[in-house]
Amino acid sequence: IAPSQLLPTGLAGDVVRIYESAKLVGLQQAAASVAVSRISSCLALFVWGTYTAFLVHAKLGWFPLLSVAASALGLMVFCALAFT
Repeated sequence: IAPSQLLPTGLAGDVVRIYESAKLVGLQQAAASVAVSRISSCLALFVWGTYTAFLVHAKLGWFPLLSVAASALGLMVFCALAFT
């Protein structure tokens, strides 16, 4: 049975990456690598969302920009809690 049959695809890929790279660099470094990869992907999506919010601001009003501000606050709180 493959790990992807038991776990969602993204999580199974992360587990396999951690398992394989932990053999070389240790568990903490392997888990940190996956965590940073996920956070940087989230940040990239956030940047594209911000850009899109500014593009649609003229048609949809302030709601997209307020959503981006709330998401930014949430992302900052998450990062502050995760890295302390």
